[in-house]
Amino acid sequence: MVSKKIMRAAMGAAGGFMFEGLLQPMHLIVIVFIALLVFGPSKISELGKGLGMGIKNFKEAVNDDPSKAAEAKKEAAPTA
Repeated sequence: MVSKKIMRAAMGAAGGFMFEGLLQPMHLIVIVFIALLVFGPSKISELGKGLGMGIKNFKEAVNDDPSKAAEAKKEAAPTA
């Protein structure tokens, strides 16, 4: 059982959880700045492009019509 003292420390002064305001705008700016320093602007753009393409492909796969997929599978299958 967790003691009340540990729970109060985890809850913080405002009564919220320890990670409750973690992604505030100023924190995000600092995180982006550190990422730029570590990776550099060209690598960040490559990562963003890859992430965007991945999301686009995922959306296309989710919204893909099953009848179109069956037709594509028939076309791709070799005929004997």
